[in-house]
Amino acid sequence: MEALPSSGPEDAGGVRPAECSLYVPVRPGRAATALRICRTPQGVRTVVAFTSRHRLADAFGPGQPWIRLGTPALRALAEPLGVHEVTIDPRFSVDADPGVPVG
Repeated sequence: MEALPSSGPEDAGGVRPAECSLYVPVRPGRAATALRICRTPQGVRTVVAFTSRHRLADAFGPGQPWIRLGTPALRALAEPLGVHEVTIDPRFSVDADPGVPVG
């Protein structure tokens, strides 16, 4: 799965993502919960966030764990991990190479 560019600086309701709480996919671990890190089509690491639970579920499935964060808090968590890009409401596509194992 690769991340494609977001639809723009505002969602369909005209709300700027930086002004609202975002739905951020996470991975629960034994000791802590971690941000899910993706890659852009250019290979740059990015954290992704969504303006609605519906959009998050469309991208990752209904069982995907998530937390709500504002953009400044999301950046503050991602930057120490070396991730400096935030992609809001990304569209995803499946890799075209069937020889690459998924998982």
